[in-house]
Order: sequence, then C-alpha cells, then structure tokens
Amino acid sequence: MLTRTVPGLVAIAASLGLGCGSKSAGPSDAPDAAGPPQVVDQGGPKLNIPRIVTVTWADDDAGAVMRDFDRKIGASKYWKETTAEYGIGPAVSDDVILQTAPPAAWDDTQIDPWVQTNATSSSSGWPQPDGETMYVVYLPASVKLTTMGQDACQAYGGYHTDLGGNPDVSYALIPESCWVGTGFTLVDNATSSAAHEIVEAATDPFPNESPAMLGYDSNHVAWELWTQWQDELADACEFRSDTYYREGADLPYMVARIWSNAAAAAEMDPCAPVIGLPYFDVEPQGLQDLSVQAVGSDGKTVAGFAPKGWHISPGQTQTVSVVLKGVSPSTTWGVVATEGDCCTNPAGLLTITPSQFTGHSGDVMQVSITVHAAPKIGTAIMMTFASQDNGTTHLRPAVIGAY
Repeated sequence: MLTRTVPGLVAIAASLGLGCGSKSAGPSDAPDAAGPPQVVDQGGPKLNIPRIVTVTWADDDAGAVMRDFDRKIGASKYWKETTAEYGIGPAVSDDVILQTAPPAAWDDTQIDPWVQTNATSSSSGWPQPDGETMYVVYLPASVKLTTMGQDACQAYGGYHTDLGGNPDVSYALIPESCWVGTGFTLVDNATSSAAHEIVEAATDPFPNESPAMLGYDSNHVAWELWTQWQDELADACEFRSDTYYREGADLPYMVARIWSNAAAAAEMDPCAPVIGLPYFDVEPQGLQDLSVQAVGSDGKTVAGFAPKGWHISPGQTQTVSVVLKGVSPSTTWGVVATEGDCCTNPAGLLTITPSQFTGHSGDVMQVSITVHAAPKIGTAIMMTFASQDNGTTHLRPAVIGAY
C-alpha cells in the first residue's frame, strides 16, 4: 500500500528543513542488523510474464494517459532495473475502457466485489485472469473515494491486493487525485502511485493467499515496526525524499523507486533505479536481541516481537554508537535523531543527545538516549535517524526496548 500521510516525520522535517513526500520469519542467513534489510521472498508466485489490464472510464480526461503509461512501463528501462533481479520479465498491456459513468462516490469496501465480478465474468468484456494478470483500476478524480466513511486519500494513495478464489484475482486501485508531493500534477500523482503498485503487484501479486516479496528479514523486524507493516518492495523506499522522480524517454512519467535486495546486500543505495544522487546513511551499532510488545500488523493486537535494537529500561540512559556511511568519504551531511516511526507523532518518551550532528563517511558518533517511560501500548519505542544533504533525505529506523 502507498501511504500518503506521514505526520511522524513532521518533527524531523521542522528541525532540519526536510520534505516528507503477518509475516514469516526471514532467512537464516539474514544480513547484519546494522546494515539495510532484505525484503524476503516468502515463496509465493510472482507474475513472471505480467499482463497489465488497464481499467479506465471513457469520460476520464486522464484515461488515455494512464493507458499509455501502462503500455510503456512493461518494456521500459525502469521496469528492467526494478524487477529483473526478482525474476520478472517484460510486461504486456490490455485495455478495458468502461462506457458507463463512474460512480460519484465509492467506498473501498465496494471495490473488491466489483473487480471480482467483472474479472471472472465471461460477459464483462474484461480479459480473464490467468495467473499472470493484474488489473489496474484508475479511479477518476471526480469520484469521492472513502475508507471506513472517511476520505481515503488521507489513508493511502493507492493499494494492491488479491481476492482469493479460483482463480485468485490480483488488482491495484489508483485514485488519480490523491496527493503525492508539492508541485505534482494529477498525472504525476497517478503514475507515481501506479509505478509503486504495479511493481509490487508483479513481485507480490497474491499477498493475502500466497505472498511472495513481502516482509523484512529476521534481523530487521525494527523496519516492520517503523513502517507499520508496510513491507513490500516499493514500501521500503517510500519515505525517502528521493523516492519519486521523472523517468526517461521510454517512460516520460513520474515513477517511484523500488527496493533492490542486491544493492542493499552490497551496502549501496538500496533504492532503484540509480538516479545519480549521492547515497549516505547511518548504521546503528551494538544492537541487541530484544523481546518487545508492539502493535501487530492488524493495528490492534499487542504481540511479541524479537527485533534487533537497544535495551534501555524506563528511567535509564544509555550511550550508543552510530556510524556514518556514504559513497564519498569527503561528503559531509547532517543527521537528526528523533523519536517516532514513519507515520505517528512522537510521544515524548525519549531524550536524545545530541539530537543533531554532522559528519562524513566513517565517523562514529556517540548518542545518549534517555527513556522516560514505556509507551502506553507495549514496550517498543521507535526512533529515526534522518540524514540530509542538499535537499535529499534518507531515513534509518531503530527500536528501543523499554522494559
């Protein structure tokens, strides 16, 4: 799912001028917890030769552009650079152009049965699912989309899912008008969301019934907690300031960068394609095995988790080390350390000193963390190291076990 509201990063942005745009265990050879994670292949099927069925409405002014985007993405350089390492080949595209008027208002609970009915009906005019098919529904800006009675754009900018049954139906919903970034046009909003969801639907087409590329390795459960269980390949890059960019001549649209396990393993910039910006980050050191209580992937259940992090009991202070790592030893950048995860406001549980510092690759910084109290729910406190240089921001989570 593509999240749009990230209030937990507001404090980080204000202090440094930054812009913010149930899983199986990981493999036994999980990477070192200090470095970036791997997104785990859970063994489910992928769309190795994807067929993108683009669903638009005839009276949608943006429909022709959306169809053009879907026709071009599967043969583009962008597609190869983001999906080939996961065994995905070039994608083809079919169109469904609906002649009826779109609904004036639609709650997302109504969309699953609508897609299921049309995708599996021989009389609908929709191509039938064949194990390599994803349906991409572009919702015109005129439609008021809601989720649980509220404006859906406040919760997400798009999603993909599967509906179960035989055959299982994989589809993505792209609301064209949900906000992505300052200065984005409606087309930019839609294509950046579509790139995110189409890549995820190809690499994890059946996340409910038979997941594929989903979840972080066992040494990086902290990333699960920090991203609030948004843990597919595009989600892993979603909260960086350099996530969205305009692609080249073969795909002249705004797209989203995608997590590369190969680059992460090499401790290079893990978000692909490479777009020419320098990569810099911090790596927390001295991480311990924790046993924390935290909110589960259903958003309600408090369950036990075993992330790598720092164990600091309430009322205690501990000094920890973080190493700055970048592609150039001469590059100097600033770091802000703050309480909070991707999407919630800090609760005032931590004091971090220094909360801001600068350095260059290879520097080891000492940071003092005081835990004032455990959170109201559970014992996991998330914190974020935000590295910033020349308007580019990279984020690294860390978890405190407050027990």
